[in-house]
Amino acid sequence: MTPAIASDPEFKAAALDEIDVVYEVNLKCFVTAGAYNGIADKAALAQIINDGPPIAPENIESATIVEVRLSEEVIASSTGDAQ
Repeated sequence: MTPAIASDPEFKAAALDEIDVVYEVNLKCFVTAGAYNGIADKAALAQIINDGPPIAPENIESATIVEVRLSEEVIASSTGDAQ
């Protein structure tokens, strides 16, 4: 949430509960997996990433807004870069 939204006297936090912003996030991280189970597949890599240290902002190469939903209905689509 940006400070501009939170400081607005007309701000209604409950209204934001109905809005979801969907992002496509590309990140770069290094994963070390033991060789005893063979070559890691996507499921194994995802498990290792999820069990490891948290993703840091430095790991995110790009984030793009894909769509905005209001109560599960897509109300906007975009390809702009997120900050």
